[in-house]
Amino acid sequence: MQTGQVRDPRITEVRALLSDLVRAVNLTLPYVEAHFSRELGVTIVELDMLAVLKAAPGGRLPMSLLGKNLTISTASVTRIAGQLERSGHLQRVNSTDDRRVVFAVITPSGRALLERARPVAGPALEEAIGQHYTLDEIHALRALLARLLPEADTATSKRNTGRHRTA
Repeated sequence: MQTGQVRDPRITEVRALLSDLVRAVNLTLPYVEAHFSRELGVTIVELDMLAVLKAAPGGRLPMSLLGKNLTISTASVTRIAGQLERSGHLQRVNSTDDRRVVFAVITPSGRALLERARPVAGPALEEAIGQHYTLDEIHALRALLARLLPEADTATSKRNTGRHRTA
């Protein structure tokens, strides 16, 4: 066996973990997505965008930061913001300080949609994910994933900028 073909059991398990994570998302996301679309007429990413804006100071963020918060491309942010703007849930406002900056601002309609989503989300998420785990297991899974997510964010930043991000 050549050196490049030596099997490291840890790497094998890490690859299997990544495959399992991707499969879990690919199996559960379409169900939850269809539920939101059917009940609310919006996608998960649209709801996530509104939730990020609602949590932001003044209910607004520069469009460039939305993509970073949602880990989606600038083109996707523009497309999704356009859909939300056409439906009255978001408004784009030019910065008065810097003509290059455009803010996405959640509207009262967007806030109302998030409120309507609360009772819809619970059953969909419980059926797709929650029913398979106890509350303690959910806490444990989230704690384990939290250790990965900052590193994933840093790795994405390194790929996108070619530089290492410092904490």
